[in-house]
Order: sequence, then C-alpha cells, then structure tokens
Amino acid sequence: AKTALFRSPADFAPHDAAQLSGKPARVIFEGPLTRAGGLDLVVEALARLGSVTPELLVLASGCREKRYLAWCQRRASETGLRLTIASASERAAARDAYASATVVCAPYRDAIMSEPAHRAAAAGIPIVATEVDTLLELGEDGVTGYIVPIDDILGLARRLELLLRDEELRGD
Repeated sequence: AKTALFRSPADFAPHDAAQLSGKPARVIFEGPLTRAGGLDLVVEALARLGSVTPELLVLASGCREKRYLAWCQRRASETGLRLTIASASERAAARDAYASATVVCAPYRDAIMSEPAHRAAAAGIPIVATEVDTLLELGEDGVTGYIVPIDDILGLARRLELLLRDEELRGD
C-alpha cells in the first residue's frame, strides 16, 4: 500500500464563474512563507501589472520566516496590493478561497508541495507555476495554466496578467 502524501482535493468543486462576475480578481498563493515558497515573487509580479489590481490571498502552510513575511507585507502595502493571509490547514477556508479564485500562483524556488496544483485542477482554475519538478509533473504549459522559469518576475507578471484579463482563456 502507498502512503498518501497530500489530502485529496476531491472536495474542491469547480468554481462558478457566474458567482464571481463583477467581483475583483483574486490570486491565490498557497505555501510556506519562506524565500523558497516565492511569495515575494508574486508580490513583485502583481506590482508590475497595468490596470489589473487583484486581491492576493495567501494560504499559509508550513514554515514562516518573520522578516521575510514582514518584507512581503510591507512591499504589498507600498504597491497598493491588497494582501490577506489565512491558514491553509483550515480545510473549509481553503476550499472557499479556491472557489473564489481567478488564478492560482505557485512560484516556488524549490520543490515544496504540489497541493495547490491539485486543488487548482479540481476547482478548474488556471495556475501559473515555476519549473520545479513537482509542478511540472502536474500541469501542461498553455493548457492547465503556465509554467515560467524560477525567479522570472516579468514572465510571472505577463502570465498572471494574461489570465487575469482574459475570461475566455481562463475558461470562465
């Protein structure tokens, strides 16, 4: 018998795009609040977007580096980005977050976790992720979302903006 490493995303039902109509775009980041997790990359990428101003919902899991998190929060505030932090371990909150998401972003610098990709797929939400092994195995570039090189803030920003602006491309 194999050991399940991740909880099943089966209860993450597809989101209803009609319910999201007229609401601000929401980007989900799920992962550890460490440099390896890449939250700083999401903040910097979203700061580079033109007229699109999404909310960034952070589902924190695992480690937290206080100075790193403080920098990310300060940078988000400087750029006018609305950043909210919740716990990924609260299953109902995570499920609700994914149900209201426009795009999932997993800009990991290291192979940390693949649960966001599983959850995004279960909810039918595109994902923008980096070229780490665990995420490459789960998605297909240009089909389930986009894969960008690690630490490529401009590439991340371009792909996020593309998905945030184009409802048809997202499948809404």
